[in-house]
Order: sequence, then structure tokens, then C-alpha cells
Amino acid sequence: MKKLVVVFAAVATALTFVSCDKLSNQKLSVEYLPFKLDEKDAWGLMGKDGKALFKDEFEGIISPSYNGVFAEKTKNGISLYTTSEKPELIKGCDNLKAVGCMSEGLIPIVRKGQRIEYVDKRGKTKFTLNPYKNKEIVSATIFLDGLARIETDEGKYGFINTDGKVVIDPKYNNAGLFSEGVCVVQKIEKAKDTLFVLINKSGKEIKKLPKDASPQENIFSGGQLSIKVGKGDNERCAFLDKKGEIERKLPKKVKQVLEHKDKYYTYFDEDYNVGLNNMKDETVIRAKYESMTFVGEKTFLVNKGDKWNLIDDEDNVLKTFEDYTKVMYFDSWDCLFGIDSDDKVELMNTKGEKISNEAFLFRFDDLPLRAEVTSDYFDFAAVADKLASYITESGIGAVKIGDSMMKWLSDSNPASYYGENSVGLSPFMAEIADINKCELLVEVGSKNVIAIEKYKTEYFYGYSFQTPDGYTFNKNSKVDAVSILLSLETEDKIKDVEKLVNILRDKMVSKGYKVGKQGTFACELSKGNKTLLISPMVLRDTPILVAELVLTSDRSAIIKTMEEIEKMYSTNKENYKLYEDNEDYLEFGTETAVETPVEEPCM
Repeated sequence: MKKLVVVFAAVATALTFVSCDKLSNQKLSVEYLPFKLDEKDAWGLMGKDGKALFKDEFEGIISPSYNGVFAEKTKNGISLYTTSEKPELIKGCDNLKAVGCMSEGLIPIVRKGQRIEYVDKRGKTKFTLNPYKNKEIVSATIFLDGLARIETDEGKYGFINTDGKVVIDPKYNNAGLFSEGVCVVQKIEKAKDTLFVLINKSGKEIKKLPKDASPQENIFSGGQLSIKVGKGDNERCAFLDKKGEIERKLPKKVKQVLEHKDKYYTYFDEDYNVGLNNMKDETVIRAKYESMTFVGEKTFLVNKGDKWNLIDDEDNVLKTFEDYTKVMYFDSWDCLFGIDSDDKVELMNTKGEKISNEAFLFRFDDLPLRAEVTSDYFDFAAVADKLASYITESGIGAVKIGDSMMKWLSDSNPASYYGENSVGLSPFMAEIADINKCELLVEVGSKNVIAIEKYKTEYFYGYSFQTPDGYTFNKNSKVDAVSILLSLETEDKIKDVEKLVNILRDKMVSKGYKVGKQGTFACELSKGNKTLLISPMVLRDTPILVAELVLTSDRSAIIKTMEEIEKMYSTNKENYKLYEDNEDYLEFGTETAVETPVEEPCM
């Protein structure tokens, strides 16, 4: 018997995971699966009849074929091909950064360093997702029900049509996907209460869900969406209809709805056993299985322990699978996969009869096609503008030079800060907004330690002496320096951080700062009695940009610090490159921002 290796995938979205099986009802079906005749062979595609469309063709991992298109992933990127006996590369769609499935005639793609595009089956760009109302569009899904979900760099969700026009403004905190003409979205009311709302394809609100309601799945199916309502002991599962009305609350024993069809639904009980109820909420099969999957209207695949069976809706065993450690139902092909202890798989019909005698191996991870793609575009000028807007002559964000350090402490216990001169803050505390593809941290520092020992006077035989009596905050500990640390979520982090340093320098010059010392990588600028040091660093295993505003006392000391930072950065930069090439190699020094002399604690 020949050994055959096969791959098929689950497709995920941002709100909840949506499988290919789930999306198959939305005209996204799997036509062919990748396979190999031998582990040493290249990949081919096979149909549900077990016959090869082509074989031993692609060295890179390939995806299943969706609606006539599949993809190959290599070290150079992802490339799209037409599904045929002799696959052809789709023009202009090679070495891509990210690719979505073909749906409703369009494929979302991302070229390296570019914004999201939608192309047709021939590779012709139909439209590009440029900024909308000055906000970058950072992710987008495939089209379902005529609409695709988009996300802006502010984390707001909206929808576009197949012409690329925004038809529902990105104003929601989260959103599902459209199905059957409706979608559940999440928004924040004026009172800062988060609630879910059912909307139609024009964006009109059909109905607000109760404040204690939350969806349990992404899309409607059969006119229903499973939700949960209530809190604590009063929480119950329920079904929502397309008018936004709660059809009914389900029995208390139902802790999670798993699947639902016209007549039945499966559920978890409080012990995570799976049972079956009808739509009158009457028990059909008590909760006793570890899993239960619809195979037909009245047929189910169940398992308990190491036993897998096909049963009917009266719990009669129709087929026992003795040769497999696991059995799976694949909705797109309406068939079963029997998996043995060696991960070899056999293809069966829904009665458990073998379709072919070949053996398969599953692989779920690292497949090229997705239901959602993320932009690879990074707007250096926009990021530099935002950073520059936070840096003023008096401080960075809400943190001002001269502030009491106690103003920025999260812990009221002085012992937590004994001997410390600096603290890290979240950007939110410093009133600094998130920046797309960036991770931010704010650090405030002082020449004087934040907390000192306090003493009490004791007497002994007429003599007085001081003994330690815990810790107290140092009133003379003021903010002398404030830094913003930024790491990039881009591909070439070293190169991009260095580029951003130079762009930010030019932005600050346009704001009246003068360049005092320009190093190979870093630069020192000044305005009034403040010095701004902008430099790249590698902290542990992450390249970052540091912009530090310091109350100038000794400029020569600051320049010396800059030179030390540059020397350390040069070394760590090379180590980082070695680390990128070899994950087992990691040897980084420790870098700090501008270090000012620490004075003796003031009592």
C-alpha cells in the first residue's frame, strides 16, 4: 500500500476561529487537498475521490485549493497558482507576504512592505486598501455575503464591498462576519458600556443585544446565532434570531452550544461532556461523550475514551471504528478521515466505508492561505509624526520634566522602589496612544533615588542614636529624564529602527531642535535647557528606538553616554543578526538610556 501525505487547513479570523467547514456554507469550499506519494516527493493535489489532479510538483508547502486557486509557501514568500492539471503561476502574484482564500471572485493579498490589495483570478488588482479618513487599514478578510471586514490602525472594524468601497464605517470595537444578511458587532456606548449590536448590510442597527449578552460564534447559520446571556449563576445559553430577538434561553445544563442544525444542537454540560438536544430543548442523547459531530441530519460521529463510533439520533451504533485512534468529519468533502496511531489517514464515506486504500498524514499548521490578511505597510513618516507630537520642551506625553517621581508610581509602598532611580509606565498612563506595528513603553528617571531609608531616634543610658525604621519616599526625587521606547513589528527591524531614528531627528529639527552631535547611528539635539537623545538599541533580543528628553546639566556627559550607546549598539547589532540566522545563538549586552549621576539620598 502506497504512503500518501495530505494536508488540509482551518481558517481563522480575528474575532473567533472560523473553520473551512464553517465557511463552506458561505461558498468557500475545499476542492483539492495537498498530498505526497512519499515523504521525499514534492507536493501534489488530490480530489475527494482519492485521485491526483497532479503530483510531485511543488517543493514548498502548498495549500488546499479554494474556488480554483491554491498557494505555495517557500522561504521567499507565498505564490498563487490556478488549480488545474498543469498549474500556472498567477501573474504578479509570486513571493507575496500574505494571501487569503479566493472568495466571490476576489483574493486579498499583501506584497512585502505594501498595503492590502484585492486581485482577481488572473492576478489583476481590482483595488488597494488605502487609508480611510487618515487611518491605515491594517487587516482585511475574504468576502462573505458580499462584504469583507476591515480593521484600522486604531483597532476599529468596518466593512467594504466588492468594489473596495467602505459601506460600513470602521467604528466598532469588534465584529463578526456577515452571513444571511446580518452580523453582530461590538461597540462602546457613551457611558463606556460595551455591548453587542445586530446590524444589516447597510450598517443599520437592527437591535441592541442585552448588556449581559455575548456571541458564542462568528456567523449566523440556519437563521440562528448561539449566545450567552446573564452573569454568574444566572448565565444561560440562548439562540438569537436575525431580528435580534432571543428565541429562548436553553436549559441550565447547557453550558456551551457546539453545533446547531435544523432539528438538533450539541452542547457541553458543566463536566464538558457532550450531549444532544432537539430544538424543543428535550434531551435526545444525554451528555456522555467527549465529542459529537454532525455527519448528517440524524447521524453523528462520537467518541468516548479511545472508541469512535457513528450513531443515529437514538444513540444506536451504526459503525464502530476499531482501526483508528481518531476519526474526523470533513464537511467540505462530506466524508470521514480515519487516523491511526502513526497519523496515517484513510478516506471514508459518511457510512464509514473506505473510498480508497491510500494512507494519509494530516498537517494543520503554517499553511499559506487564510481568511484574513494583515498589511505589511509601515508608514515611517506617520510614526515619526506621532512620536514628535508627544515630545515637547517640557516632557513626553503627560510626563513633565520636574514632576515628582511619586506622581508616576503604581505602588504606594516605598520599599518597592528603594535604591531605584527609574520606573516604566504604560503608554496609556502617559497619555500616549497606540501606534500601528509598534510596541511602546515610557520610562521616567531621576538623579535622586525614589525611596530612602528612614530612621528613628532611640536612647540608651543617656545616649541617642539612629536606627533604621523602614522606608519613605524621597521628596527630592524629581523627573530629570523621560524616555519613550519603541519596538517595531516589521520584518527588517534593525534597518527600520535606524531609518526611523533619522526621520524622527529631521522631524524634531523642524520643531526647532538643533543637532549638536551626530553619531553613526544616534544623534543628540537640544532646545533651551533640554537635550534630546535619539538612538537605536538592542535590548535583550529586540531592536528598539529610544528618544530620551533630559534636563541638561552636563552636555559632555550626555555625549559620552551617546558614544557608549553607539559602541554597545554596534556590537549587539551584529549579535542580533547572528541570532536571526541561528535561534540557538543569543548573547546580548545590557543597554540603558542616558545615565545621569545618582546623588546621595536626601534625608
